[in-house]
Amino acid sequence: MITTAQVPGRKPPLLVTEDAIKAMAPGSVIVDMAASALGGNVTGSVPGETSVTGNGVTIVGAENLAATVPTAASNAYSRNISAMLLHLTRDGALAIDVSDEIQAGVVVAYDGRGRPRGRGQPDPTSSASPPPHPRRRRCRRHC
Repeated sequence: MITTAQVPGRKPPLLVTEDAIKAMAPGSVIVDMAASALGGNVTGSVPGETSVTGNGVTIVGAENLAATVPTAASNAYSRNISAMLLHLTRDGALAIDVSDEIQAGVVVAYDGRGRPRGRGQPDPTSSASPPPHPRRRRCRRHC
């Protein structure tokens, strides 16, 4: 269960009481995203702490969980970029192999020429126009 009811500057409403927690099955998890110094939505939640009740219910006092998302996203993105750069190099030097499926999907230009982007898309150096999207209609009035 995830609770998120928070009122800035005021005590959050109590949504999950002690009786409700006692009625939950062992192994249940409650994430109280409203946990703060003013209280939380769950009886017994403590900001920044995870606790387990006597009947085996885990209560996570997720103190400002939303603020941690940008850090996690940046870390994931940097790991992906690092992995891609390692995949594009051999013995410390750039080694493009356009027959490699991964490299073929990310290399935009190679050997002085543009490369097709994605499956089924035309070569950007080609003068032929791509076929229209089957579900896209042309505007008859203005186009």
